Amino acid sequence: MPAQKFLSSLAGNIVIFVVLVGLLFSTVQTFFKIRSRQKDLSFLQVEVGTLEAKTWEMQDELTYRQSGDFIYKEAVEQLGYTRPGEVIVILPDIEEAKKRAEDAPEEAAQIALEPLAYWKQWRDLFFGY
Repeated sequence: MPAQKFLSSLAGNIVIFVVLVGLLFSTVQTFFKIRSRQKDLSFLQVEVGTLEAKTWEMQDELTYRQSGDFIYKEAVEQLGYTRPGEVIVILPDIEEAKKRAEDAPEEAAQIALEPLAYWKQWRDLFFGY
């Protein structure tokens, strides 16, 4: 009989040990799943914040592009339109003048390669100096 009690006691202890190990394994596995999902959640929350900021930025851009100021600016820059009484002044590009001077050396003497001060460019444009 003592051998039978020992075996039943040993079998019971083994069963309890196996159940406890299974519970421990399940608990640890659940802990790591929760931790992994928390990391995913925090990453996705940051991504949502970034996308919301981008959405606001794009909404502001859309509002600006639908405004009259943007339409007028594009009409002037792309199509050359003006309001009645307006005159668009286009100053020559100094870099383009330098390039032309390098291509045609005989004209180089006529074209000043150094950029003029803005007030001199305006004076030359309006008064023909």
